[in-house]
Amino acid sequence: MWNSRSAVDNRFPMALEETGVTLAVVNHQLGKPILYIGETAQLDFAIWNNSTSDLILQSGDEPSTLLVFLPRTYFTTAQRGDMRIALANWTFANSPAEGSLTLTYTGPDAARWKAGAAISFSVTNVLSTASPDAKNLQVNFDNIQDTPGFLQTTLPLISKPAGKPKLTDTLQVSLDNQGIVFVSTRNNELVDALPNTLLLNIKNSGSAPLYRGQETWKGDPKVSVTFVYGSTSGALAPDNDKDHPELGSAWKIVASLPVAQVPWGFDQPNPKESADPEWTLYPAPTNKEILGVGDQANVTFAFAPIISFTSVGHTQMTLVFSGFMQDENTPYEEAVFVLDINKQNPPPTRGLLNFSSLDPLIRIKKEKQAADIMLSWGMFDVAAIQLVSSYPGAEPYNKTYPIDAVPSTYPLGYDNFKFSVPAISNSTPIFFTLQSYDGLGGFLNSLQFTVFIDLAIFVDPRDGTVYPVIQVGTQLWLAANLRYKNLGMYYNNMSKYDIPYGRLYTGNELAHQPAGWRVPTSDDWKRLFDSVKASNDKQLYAALIDGGRARFNAQLGGNYTPGNSPEFQGLALRGYYWTSSPKSSDSTYVITFSSLTESISSITFENSSAASIRLVKDI
Repeated sequence: MWNSRSAVDNRFPMALEETGVTLAVVNHQLGKPILYIGETAQLDFAIWNNSTSDLILQSGDEPSTLLVFLPRTYFTTAQRGDMRIALANWTFANSPAEGSLTLTYTGPDAARWKAGAAISFSVTNVLSTASPDAKNLQVNFDNIQDTPGFLQTTLPLISKPAGKPKLTDTLQVSLDNQGIVFVSTRNNELVDALPNTLLLNIKNSGSAPLYRGQETWKGDPKVSVTFVYGSTSGALAPDNDKDHPELGSAWKIVASLPVAQVPWGFDQPNPKESADPEWTLYPAPTNKEILGVGDQANVTFAFAPIISFTSVGHTQMTLVFSGFMQDENTPYEEAVFVLDINKQNPPPTRGLLNFSSLDPLIRIKKEKQAADIMLSWGMFDVAAIQLVSSYPGAEPYNKTYPIDAVPSTYPLGYDNFKFSVPAISNSTPIFFTLQSYDGLGGFLNSLQFTVFIDLAIFVDPRDGTVYPVIQVGTQLWLAANLRYKNLGMYYNNMSKYDIPYGRLYTGNELAHQPAGWRVPTSDDWKRLFDSVKASNDKQLYAALIDGGRARFNAQLGGNYTPGNSPEFQGLALRGYYWTSSPKSSDSTYVITFSSLTESISSITFENSSAASIRLVKDI
């Protein structure tokens, strides 16, 4: 009953060009909306719900109904009385005198006719002996909300054409990529062999299956495929070496089905039975339609490897279709298709197509940690590559791509290489150059890629403490609180707070920092905040606090206030960070992170107070 769009797209093209509820009808045997005089037909109906919402079908006392009216002048009362419809959840009634075929819905009440789905059914035993005409058939709707009162479509009645149906009227036969084959070259013992693949597509362009009979087809439908053989510009490849085929022989070409598709088979050339290579393609015995419609309308064969040492020029592939039937009693005419093959020199774009690494920035977060750089590239008809790097002592990496490798890298290939870097002591870029060559050793092209090894740690030379760092614009920031033990104090003077809170330092100790590093100014903090690009205070706080997306990992380490009643306060509630921007001679601005308000603010501390420190370095 229900069909999706994809199930009948090509069979009912009219239905998908409109919105609302639409109607499409085709003659099952012909794949067209016509009737032949004197020929019994099956009319396939599809009524589409192309609206944006589901429609409701009713049963019970006021059921939903569909009334089908075929053109009255086409049929006698007896002919109308022979027509039948079978559809699950619907009862059928025939009123020959009125000329109506009625479907009454008897399924579950309030069933949904889904948007984008069709009610599909077939009217069988449709036979007309009237004169040619072109009148409309009509479908009336009753008790289906938001449907039109009726829909019409033209159903011409014509005489059956004389002669056999032609495969050329319904089949489209083509070679992908305009049948281009790149020729290969020899230079004494050096060979620049370019394996090509020709993809042959056979398509049923009609709106009905190629075979439309009720019974499984019989006979021997087949497609014979040949090329022009020889060594001239008008030939594809020689075939005079069938006993011992060499590189570039037509006898080495193999047919295959490159992807899962409609069931077809093939036979390879047999040198013992024929003087020239000939491939045979045929539908599988279980493939009733041979070629269907929609996603069953195509079959694609690959012919490879085609290595042609001939001159550039045009040659042909010839296909002979024989033994095909339209139905049990109607044979197709035999058909011959001649497809052009365009032999060309390799394009100037031959060579490397792309070259990159999944991780152009590799962060090292531990001392003496090695790194692996996974490099990958795409290439077009490349016979060999060489990879060189700027890393001291690294040997060049060389690789050759055989034409018979599995999987093949011709014409389009992909490869990768893992470049290992031992432990480094400084951040450094590594420059990679990948060069490509043809089979004669000729240079094709080269591509470069740079990977930056970011030693995302700082080792304090004063005590060897290791800190993670992040880059913010042209600055490096510590991503952990300073823990230098020769200055400052622990919260509550207890070492258990060393990690993750670090130590608290007074404002008088800010200048005692490692070379190149300093306590950030208020402007430095502002640049850090701006880099986060937060739209409000809570987003800024969430990005910079421990675990936030900025990887700054601010800690709520509290502070220390001296005086008559010295006090440690705020641990796990607030974090206080010194700036190097003084408010006065004895006070300095401090950046405060508050978990209570999820906000960041600036206040001042007396220099005798103690707070956390982050260091910054200009790069």
